[in-house]
Amino acid sequence: MIQTTRCDLSTLQSADWDLVVKLYTDAEVRRFLGGIVDLETIRLRFQRMLELDAEHW
Repeated sequence: MIQTTRCDLSTLQSADWDLVVKLYTDAEVRRFLGGIVDLETIRLRFQRMLELDAEHW
């Protein structure tokens, strides 16, 4: 984990699913990033993020 006085960054975990869905489906967050993403695409991206994270640790 990386921690500063204003931010905590930790390794992505399966338990982060709801937070990731919230980011990918929030219209304001996705406004300049191509729009809201469907759940199947999010699932595939999330799985890949978990795999990449596991490869680097």
